[in-house]
Amino acid sequence: MPSQDHRSCSRCFRHLLPAVVIVLVLLAPAWVFPAGASAPGIRDGGTDTGATNPRDDEPVLLTGAQFPELDGRLLAETGLFVYDPAIPGYRPIPFQWDERIDKVFNEGTPFEFHQLLYDFDHEEDGRLDADDELAFMYRDAGQRAPVEAPWPAGASDLRYEIRVIDPRPESHNPPRWVYLFTGTGLETSPTRYVDWNRLPAGTVHASTFELVYEDRWLLTEYRVLPPCGSGSDLIDRFKGRAVPVEGNTEDEEGWNASSWYLGGLLGPVRAIRAVRGAASGANTIHVDVVYGTFWERRLTLRVHPLIRCKLYFDWLPRGHAVLYTPFNREGLPIDGEPDPQARQDYATWNVMAGDGGGMAVAWHVPPPTLYDSREGWILDDATVNDQTSLNPGYGDDDDSLYGAHGVRLLGIKECNVEGIATRIRVYPLCDGEGNASFGDAIGELQDHPIAAEATAEWQNVPAVRSLRVHRQGDDAVLTWDAHPDADSYRVYRANDPSLGYDDWDLADETEETIWTDAGAASGPGFRCWSVVGVQDGQQGPW
Repeated sequence: MPSQDHRSCSRCFRHLLPAVVIVLVLLAPAWVFPAGASAPGIRDGGTDTGATNPRDDEPVLLTGAQFPELDGRLLAETGLFVYDPAIPGYRPIPFQWDERIDKVFNEGTPFEFHQLLYDFDHEEDGRLDADDELAFMYRDAGQRAPVEAPWPAGASDLRYEIRVIDPRPESHNPPRWVYLFTGTGLETSPTRYVDWNRLPAGTVHASTFELVYEDRWLLTEYRVLPPCGSGSDLIDRFKGRAVPVEGNTEDEEGWNASSWYLGGLLGPVRAIRAVRGAASGANTIHVDVVYGTFWERRLTLRVHPLIRCKLYFDWLPRGHAVLYTPFNREGLPIDGEPDPQARQDYATWNVMAGDGGGMAVAWHVPPPTLYDSREGWILDDATVNDQTSLNPGYGDDDDSLYGAHGVRLLGIKECNVEGIATRIRVYPLCDGEGNASFGDAIGELQDHPIAAEATAEWQNVPAVRSLRVHRQGDDAVLTWDAHPDADSYRVYRANDPSLGYDDWDLADETEETIWTDAGAASGPGFRCWSVVGVQDGQQGPW
């Protein structure tokens, strides 16, 4: 039974009545996504503006801890590749390593706190450690490489095979693979997905959208670029309000004036900028991570007690726009006229669709522990000027609120050290795209994030691709072909073939090419096996 499953060497056996013996071999899919391909839907010309998830527009993230054999190695001596059957061979794809550091603030004071931050101050040494982060795009992963494919020029004997999984129950996406090679002089991809000057004020330019920062806290322009959108500024700005006592309201301009720019990083895959401070919330930190296809703000609120705090997008008036939420599924017209029927429940997503482009926003606010309650917040009223009384020179573009939508936290407790970690993710939408179904899809993406596992492989260690299983009484007997370069073989087993490599059990290590799993043929359910070659203590590919 020489067929291969997604691990190429695994075999699964279903336990049945003694009179019937069936060996199930999981076949490799006949369909694969070539590198760079998109799933059908919004991003590649599909006509359904709501039901298809843009998974291809998301990044895959792994930490240095997932590459233990590379601990301490120079990051510059790594390269990320996909197998391209059209060449055939390995082709480099855009990726970046971002070093991270456990940063200590207010050290030695009652307000000391730690935050894992990207290394804006270049305190790290350019070598891999457990906290570092590898980023590449899901769309760039491809099919699994055949074991006989020659490694790229300049590659050393060690590489990692990275298996990327879309865990959504109904996604029907097969696994995808990329390969992290080590070596010097490895080829790199010329593709870059973002551009930016790395200064507090400037424009982050991505493939379909732009963000314009006037200063540290002041995100004042958002554009969906042609041909997807009009290229016009769609927002008044991203706004924030905090009320420590009634009659005293802070805004993002006040936060900006009392903040520090921690720095910016730019690579082929993403731009990262960080700001510390927000008026009296001196320990608040927000980190913006901008990819070619979406923007994410990770905001950790560290503040003294507040009556309430509000974060929201204020839009500019335009010809046609509609706001959708899970509780306003038919859509609220954005016309400057209040919508008394709009429900203000906390929502994990909003979708703003309309002329010139829009955005789908995924909100993540942790459940109440350091605050009393969370709400959604929607206001569409051309007569309302949200200028604060303490800031008469507030730089509002239209002195009104069109389609303002966001979240509100009530009864915030003292959290100057622990912090409330929130996340806001914004996907650009093309002109006229977006509805409640698309919001559901965005929510599903957040509920089922991309998973990735990495397995070390050595070039000179053989792969076992000949595993066979047969029944002998109540036992399952495994046999495979010998390889002259293997010192021994490791036998792994699991009850679920979809488990990650780390979740399979090491059953035995043997120098023989036969192994018996006693009693395995008489129990209920599945039993799956994989045999892996070993040379000088180094394990080969699965």
